[in-house]
Amino acid sequence: MKCYKYAIGFILVLFISCNSQKTGKTTSPDKLDSIIEKKLGSGVKKENNFDNSFVLAWNEDNSSGTLVIRYGVWVITSGELLYADTAIRGNVKWLDNTSLLVEDYPGIVDGEQRNFKFKIDLTTKIKTPLHEKQDL
Repeated sequence: MKCYKYAIGFILVLFISCNSQKTGKTTSPDKLDSIIEKKLGSGVKKENNFDNSFVLAWNEDNSSGTLVIRYGVWVITSGELLYADTAIRGNVKWLDNTSLLVEDYPGIVDGEQRNFKFKIDLTTKIKTPLHEKQDL
């Protein structure tokens, strides 16, 4: 009889631990919106990547007379912030499933700097300048 109690106890523990691994940590859409608004403020615009695994969110502020775009990329299922930055008088959009195309025009440009488009690889978090004639 004692053996059966241990066997049933073991099976219950195994069943409970397997179920808890399946559920994992997921974030509801409302919770994700709250996380994004906490980082970027209200009036946030959002766009998912192609397979809906990440969301690009940005907020445009023109109160100083210069457009400043604060943006970030979050993992949709966990709500984890993957990457965040700003772009001045520019634009940010998805280039492919794991890369962003960012245009960032600084206030003071030195004579040699003519490239203001960048590719950000979200898997490596490396920002690479794109040449004007480079195919995207």
